[in-house]
Formats: sequence, structure tokens, C-alpha cells
Amino acid sequence: MGGIKKDRCEPWDPVVTVVVRQVVNPIPMYAKRVETIIPATNQICGFDLKVGDWVAPYGKGIVCDFLFEVKQRITSSEDYEAILNMSFSNRYEGFQVIQDTIKESLFHSPRFASESNYQTNYTVSHGKDPVKGYYGTLVGDIKKSHFFRIRSVLDEKGNLKEALYGKTLGDVGIGGVAAKQVRVAFTYYLNPTPNDRNLEFDPKKNLFKNLNSTEQVTAP
Repeated sequence: MGGIKKDRCEPWDPVVTVVVRQVVNPIPMYAKRVETIIPATNQICGFDLKVGDWVAPYGKGIVCDFLFEVKQRITSSEDYEAILNMSFSNRYEGFQVIQDTIKESLFHSPRFASESNYQTNYTVSHGKDPVKGYYGTLVGDIKKSHFFRIRSVLDEKGNLKEALYGKTLGDVGIGGVAAKQVRVAFTYYLNPTPNDRNLEFDPKKNLFKNLNSTEQVTAP
């Protein structure tokens, strides 16, 4: 049994094993924490990951990397729901849940994104039931981190030739449903080099400059 004996803690001099992941090849990436109001309901709104903003006319973005469509229902302050669907440009792009996350490490994901099995649609929800209470997606749930593949280029036969790879840290979440301004929140990392699946981020080399404190990403 543990405790204090003769002015010291027992057991004395315990051995604690700590596993530290090796730094292999950290690279510059676009990395950003996003929490923003979805500009329109019941219609698709594009988000540009390289710009970090909504696509025009709602922001400065140019390319629709993530496509968001939110559907909202408000019956009362105790009964409401929003369902957010994420989609992508074609069957080669999409999300994939990371199966082997390492929760004990700041660098929790595998070093390389998957080459296949990306799903082109992903749905999250948030709401309140008058009987069961609140329900929905937890933004910080590391078990629901994802790989993603975007900006695909196809060859003359319609096969994948080129794409960009990235990851989310935790799940995509939504909120603000009762206030009629649905917000989406997610943290993402994007490797800017086509076909490079390396996702080991160097926090000192974020390709986004002048992010405010709520947007900065420090984990690899």
C-alpha cells in the first residue's frame, strides 16, 4: 500500500515508463482552428482550406475543398436540431476516420494519410430533445479525427492522378442551433505538396501567417 512513511512517499523511487514518438520529418503545412458561422442554410457553402475562409460570395476563398450544407429545425428552446452534411467534389475525395490514434501523444495521428477508402459524405448533428436533453458531436473527440483528400486531378482515363492530403484534429462539430446562427468548428492540417501523404506538422512552420490566438495550432 502507498502512503507517507518516515517522511517520504512509499513506494519509493517508482519506475515510470514514458513513450515518446520520434520526430521524423516535420513539414510546413496549412494548419488552423476554425470556428465560424455557416453563412447560409439549406444550400451548399464551400470552404477553401488554403485560404482558410468561405468561398465567395461569403468569403475570400476560391476553391471549394469542403462542401457544407446545414439543415435546421427549431420547434422550441427545448426542441431543436441542426444536421450538417459535408461532401466533396468527386468519388476520389473525402473523409476517413483515423482508426489508430494515439491519445497519449500530442502527435496522435499516423504519420501518413491513407491511400484509399475515403467517403464522399460525412454527417454530424447537434440538438436538444425535450426528454433526453442535449446530443450531438464533440469537437474535441480524438477518436473521430480524420484523414481527408481534396483537390484531385484525374488522368485521361478518369483515374486519380494527383491530390492533396490532410487531417482533422478531433471531429467536426456544430453549435449555435437555438440562436439560429449555426456554427461549425474543426481543426485541420493540409499538406500543400501534391501526392505527399506526410502529415507530421512542424508547428514552427505554419503556412498561415498572422492567425489570432483562437486560430493557432500548436500540436504536431
